[in-house]
Amino acid sequence: MLLALLHDTGFLRTTTEASLHGPQLAAAHESRSAAVAADYLRSTALAPHAQLASLILATRVAAAPGSLLVGRDDAAIAIGRMLGSADLLCQMADRRYLERCYHHLYPELVIGGGDRCVAADGRQKILFCDARDLVAHTPGFYANVARPRLEMDFGNVARYLAAHFGGDDPYARSTRDNLERCATIVGDDRWDLLDGPPMTTTRELDPRYGAVPSSSGRH
Repeated sequence: MLLALLHDTGFLRTTTEASLHGPQLAAAHESRSAAVAADYLRSTALAPHAQLASLILATRVAAAPGSLLVGRDDAAIAIGRMLGSADLLCQMADRRYLERCYHHLYPELVIGGGDRCVAADGRQKILFCDARDLVAHTPGFYANVARPRLEMDFGNVARYLAAHFGGDDPYARSTRDNLERCATIVGDDRWDLLDGPPMTTTRELDPRYGAVPSSSGRH
């Protein structure tokens, strides 16, 4: 529970990072979070378990978790799998997931440089040209990244949610609803179905968070 609560503390800035914005720390936030968690655990009666803080790295979507979990005991493997699964599930099952991608995630990616990468030839490659493009990539992200991680890398521990909720997994149902809604919005060009910005603690930090490009004036 503590590792889950502390898994995004790496977005907190130090006193020497006052000029930065949280999204600029995105690339390293998992390792930063693990360091914060380890320091905290060492100051408590749970100090013998401080080495488990590195399991927060299971939430790093850009890396396969196999090497992180290899050689661990069964309890540590279970914790790592649950952390990684929960991080994906709580995002994609959010009832306003598409709105969060459109209004918040895309500007954060731009600020942090996550909307582009360096191609093999050394040139910069744009991954998402605007907020709509990011939303349109949602089904592909689920099929090619989220689902394989949940079912294979994390041993499908998400299946226990159905047992916990008495046979019906509300997270899986909500994720399906989001994917179906995304297909309608993108496929039928119904961007008017997107609601306004969800509540967020970062909304007022910088005007760039509200600068969401749109390919038309309809939304």
